[in-house]
Amino acid sequence: MRVQISRREDLRVEVGDKLKAGDIIADRNKQRDALLSQKKQAELSLERLKNLMLLKAEELDKPIMSDASFAEFEANIRRAALLVKAAKRNIRLQESSIAEIEKLPGAKAGRNTLTFRRLTR
Repeated sequence: MRVQISRREDLRVEVGDKLKAGDIIADRNKQRDALLSQKKQAELSLERLKNLMLLKAEELDKPIMSDASFAEFEANIRRAALLVKAAKRNIRLQESSIAEIEKLPGAKAGRNTLTFRRLTR
């Protein structure tokens, strides 16, 4: 029988040894150990990912806040939206008032100021 191996240290038998069926004649210990280590790391990573997926699924099942708190937040958002709407309406009214004032005789609008010149009679 002829056997070809890549490294002599992988060989487990010597010339003249008697072999029987099932005997191991060569073994790549370093490669096997490295592969077993990689396998173990991959299994640990897979286990971590499975655990994360389970945690995420559990988190999705749990409500973030109670219904009462959620309703309160919604009410606060609606109130804030109404305040913004009212503020925008007030801004439009003020802009309209400024435009009317600028139309008055003797009013001269500057960039940030509005000045009036004295009317003489």
